[in-house]
Amino acid sequence: MLRQIEQAIHGSGGWFTDFRQFSNFAYVFELEAPRAAIERLFAAISQLEIGSSMPPAATIEGVNPAGELSGTLRVEFVHDDPVERVEVPLVPG
Repeated sequence: MLRQIEQAIHGSGGWFTDFRQFSNFAYVFELEAPRAAIERLFAAISQLEIGSSMPPAATIEGVNPAGELSGTLRVEFVHDDPVERVEVPLVPG
């Protein structure tokens, strides 16, 4: 599923600026995309078999069509595997 998320974002013209794995249940992606690619990005993520609470692309108003948007995509997996937590440092470096 992570590979499909990556392909959806890259294939629609977006890119990752950061990624954090908190456990085998929780991932957070920081991403950016050209404003002109947002509809494709939303559609690509909506096509995945994941629950999504993404707003309709039409709700993004007032952004320069030639500009870029940044956002966060939080992915939580539901499964019966034991939790495998990933240590997240409190202070970078």
